Amino acid sequence: MAPLIGADFSNPKLTGPRASKNIPGGGLFSSYGETRINAPPQVVYDALLNVGDYPKWNTFVYDVKITKNSDPHSHRAGGHKRITGGSCMIFYRNITHKPAYKTEARQVVTLVEKLKLSKEGHQMPCVTRIRWQLDNAAITTPGWMMRNEQINEIEEASDGTTIYRTWCVFGGPVAKFVRKKLEMPWRDRTQDWCRDLKEWCEKKVEDGDVESEQVRRKSEGGVPVNENGQK
Repeated sequence: MAPLIGADFSNPKLTGPRASKNIPGGGLFSSYGETRINAPPQVVYDALLNVGDYPKWNTFVYDVKITKNSDPHSHRAGGHKRITGGSCMIFYRNITHKPAYKTEARQVVTLVEKLKLSKEGHQMPCVTRIRWQLDNAAITTPGWMMRNEQINEIEEASDGTTIYRTWCVFGGPVAKFVRKKLEMPWRDRTQDWCRDLKEWCEKKVEDGDVESEQVRRKSEGGVPVNENGQK
């Protein structure tokens, strides 16, 4: 099946293949979510990277454990709670609630771009990308058997708010079995992820709990990861 394009790509009800950086053919199935967030891009950017806060707002990924950060000094700036390019982590997910079905998966962060803002000279549309994928090296499963990648896009809107997009792609022979059990629940949980992120970021702005945009942590960068998940 050809990857979804155009309006179909952005249709959250469709679960067909979607192209991603490391799964350009679109894989076997995917999920997509998009939302307008009444908060500056910096707030959304920080919310995605500060995985230590996920238990406070994320009903899909209810907890995250960072097992390795690429910056050896990152612990001085809360690196045990904030991912960077090259971070390895475990995602604990709620797939279904009734009945309860939870999973855990090892992920590796392959890209954390520096936040792009028009006021810093970037041309509109300013889109910043964050990516992570299944850490095949950690689970000793070759990438040709099972691949999974999630892309996050943070776009600065003309009024200074944020358009957030995310899609998650599954590929490889093992994905056929994953699809039978997870395809529809994953589609729905992706919508939960977007809703939860929107509510969390907008509440932070409303409460004035927003870090200065001048504060920059060493989170940017990425490490090339090959098809087997090896750096």
